[in-house]
Amino acid sequence: MGFNIVSKKPSIVWAKGDTIDVDRLDSKFYDVKFIDSHNVLLNSKSSKSKLSEIINTMNAPIGWQGIPSNAYRDKGSGIPLIRVQNIQDNKINWETVIDVDPSIYNSQPAIQAEEGNIIITRVGHTIGKLCKVPQGIPKVAMGQNLTRISFDESKVDVDYIYAFLNTSYCRKQMDRFSYGGAQPSLTNKNIRDLLIVIPSFKTQTYIGDKVRKAEQMREEALQLRKEAEQIIKTILNLEELTLKINQLEKRSFWINSEDLFLNRLDSQYYGVIFQLIENHMKKISSEYISIGKLINYTFTGNRLNESEIGKKIYFIQSGNISENFLELNGEQIKTVIETPLNKVDFSDILFAKDGETIGKLAPCYTKEDIYINEHTICVKLKEAYKHYSSFIYYFLISEVGKVLIKREATGTAQKGISKNFLDNIKIPLVKESIVKELYEITVDLTEKLYTSNRLILEATSDVESLIEGSFEESKIIEAE
Repeated sequence: MGFNIVSKKPSIVWAKGDTIDVDRLDSKFYDVKFIDSHNVLLNSKSSKSKLSEIINTMNAPIGWQGIPSNAYRDKGSGIPLIRVQNIQDNKINWETVIDVDPSIYNSQPAIQAEEGNIIITRVGHTIGKLCKVPQGIPKVAMGQNLTRISFDESKVDVDYIYAFLNTSYCRKQMDRFSYGGAQPSLTNKNIRDLLIVIPSFKTQTYIGDKVRKAEQMREEALQLRKEAEQIIKTILNLEELTLKINQLEKRSFWINSEDLFLNRLDSQYYGVIFQLIENHMKKISSEYISIGKLINYTFTGNRLNESEIGKKIYFIQSGNISENFLELNGEQIKTVIETPLNKVDFSDILFAKDGETIGKLAPCYTKEDIYINEHTICVKLKEAYKHYSSFIYYFLISEVGKVLIKREATGTAQKGISKNFLDNIKIPLVKESIVKELYEITVDLTEKLYTSNRLILEATSDVESLIEGSFEESKIIEAE
């Protein structure tokens, strides 16, 4: 192969002259972990090709050109703009996506991406993150540090390639090709030089079908979420409230002494927007209940140590509460002393309690073993009200709920919320049938999202098995 590995730790490699890339004389490029991975690719029995040989078109925004901030538009009023921060593990976080003026999109071919294209991040710690422009989204614009690729579908199954790009073998290639220290980056040439293992179309289709099924499940979950959010928007009459907030001019007002909380005498707590929301809520329903009265107890997690003999669990940190959804990013072995007061159960609600993620929340609709860190609060509802978890969740992620959570935060440089912050937040009492409907919808959509994530992992694992020569062809026959 042109390389002779002398030692793995420390990494020592002898390289023949003709194997040295004259443009890469840095030691990182020849690290053993990269050479080992590259050799596995080369030894694969399947055909191999550089990415450049299967690409149809490729483009990336020009850094100096950019999109002026005055071209940004509200969501739904232009072309969706995908930026690096919008790309999370194999998906687009549509909650944070903004739009851009269509004229900017049309005038800059370098930022254009279309339905079915794959987008790759190229800079910093996000190098190699992927997303695919989903069906039903004909056009998206791209921000800086992203590359869009379309493929020749007569040569490859695009969704198989998507799974390949997710593998550790491809990610190591991207790490190897990246330049720079504190802020490494990939060029489009680096991406074109990626070595791709290409099996028969039959195998590609089998693996690609899993990716397609994952996309379908994710889209179904998205539609269910929209349905649930529409229910809460109707209940809270959010359109009218938004109009009132936009027309808000009054900056000060008198407040009755009986409406004061002795533990909150700061002026921020009684801002005019909170008064507006309270008055609006009184018009919606005559009956309210404090969320605190539905709660059995709350607790915060602990820092858990890794252990070779511990329990295999999902350890949730505030960063795992992504897009108001509980991300299960792989099991870890931790030393856990299990008690009834530290384990997260089905229908519990998790909150990020401080820092940049403060106020993010997600219901837990999985029976996996889940524990939380010290920056996360778990709310356990009373047994009779566990099905209220979805109603509470959608209420709190609504514009009303976000404002009320912000109101309960205390502190200056580092705001935080206490374990009993929900005692001061009231929800309207609605028909039991609506509460149950929201619960059923959310349990269903959560299962679809978890299934989608599992299918992506399965597809990626199949490709890695294929590369390593352990892929079972019988799987394809069974699937037919």
